[in-house]
Amino acid sequence: MKTPCCKNNERGALLVMALIALAVLAVILPLLVFVAQNEAKWTVKQKKTTTAFQMAEAGIERGEWKLNESDSVWNQSLSSTVITGYNFDIVYKSTDSAGRVSGEYKVRLIASSIAGRVLVESMGRDVSADEIRAIEAEYSKSFIETALLSRSVADLKTNFEVHWGPVVNYGSITDVPNFDFPRKVSKSSISGRDTDPNVPNGHNYFSVWPSSPATYDYNSYQTNLGNEPTIDLEAYKTLAKNSSIPGLKKMSNGLAAADPVGSGYYTENVDISLSSGGVILLNCSTCVIYVNGDVDFKDTDSQLQVRALIVTGVFDMNYDPVPDLVAKIPVGAETEYRYGTAPAVWTSNFSATGEGGNYVVTGARVRGYVYVGGEFKNSGGGNPSIIGTLDVKGTVNVNNTRIYYDAAVSTGVLTMNQNPRRTYWREYATNEW
Repeated sequence: MKTPCCKNNERGALLVMALIALAVLAVILPLLVFVAQNEAKWTVKQKKTTTAFQMAEAGIERGEWKLNESDSVWNQSLSSTVITGYNFDIVYKSTDSAGRVSGEYKVRLIASSIAGRVLVESMGRDVSADEIRAIEAEYSKSFIETALLSRSVADLKTNFEVHWGPVVNYGSITDVPNFDFPRKVSKSSISGRDTDPNVPNGHNYFSVWPSSPATYDYNSYQTNLGNEPTIDLEAYKTLAKNSSIPGLKKMSNGLAAADPVGSGYYTENVDISLSSGGVILLNCSTCVIYVNGDVDFKDTDSQLQVRALIVTGVFDMNYDPVPDLVAKIPVGAETEYRYGTAPAVWTSNFSATGEGGNYVVTGARVRGYVYVGGEFKNSGGGNPSIIGTLDVKGTVNVNNTRIYYDAAVSTGVLTMNQNPRRTYWREYATNEW
């Protein structure tokens, strides 16, 4: 039997426990109420910010649809000409299945900082206008935005250098120089980098390339390259027939056959020199030379600065002393030098000039777009250079050759039935509407 003293002790202990429990509840209960209230707010905020992002995406889709409308719209956007409804001047509303407004967005089309590309900027917000999200996407209509476009096997030997622009390959790259530049992207394997179609396959070429130091300098098995671009050879043939070109020599000596006479359209193999055997230094940015056959560019100190050199057969080019040419380093060129030892190459050779600056190129045999239907090779040696874009349908099999990418050349390449394609997209911060 418990004594009154023991009963009092039990009651005291229970009282203390009750007080402790009340104290704990006094601390926890407000926290639980706070969390519950804010979780509801966070849920609402998350829904609003998701809606705003979806509206921004809808704006990007609308802008892309507009770019595909006509060449006129594309050209206006390239020059940042204001297009009604696409200058952040009209607010488009989106409704749900019940017809209620769920959000709104507006769009702007402007020229990118990179020549030949267009930016679609979009801002979206939820119906309460509390949350705003913004996205920009960049588009290109040229599929030749590359220093070297290889449509078959590319055998890039030890001293083959490509600067300021990527190598894009639709076959496979069977040999790669010991250079960590430029970026290399292929629909198939890249020897010395990746011959396994299973991931990882380098960095996604169609996303923003990582800052230096990058983990890769390549992207293999890239299916998003799609089909290789179709060059409008008939258009180039017409331009060549309307170009005035000094008579070039045929490989067996004498005047090569041009149709019409004095034009840039040649119906037989050509040696890039005057028919007299003299040197030709042609500077005509609107001229096209179209050779329906092979071309040797080897034994004279000749130089071509033209809109395009089209060779349907084999193009064999080696070094000969020619005047230096000044080339503009394209915006974005530094991107090609972010892996391994490549940053040091950029620093020691190009950073002082910088993107947009003028750089002196030695040994430049051609400035312009060069299309080769057969093999591209250098059988005579030396270090000849091309400023512009080299597009090879046959095998690339060269050593001691340099390509310097010129964005102004690539954006002027004539292709057939090409729609704008997205080169990248990103979200950016903004508080303005």
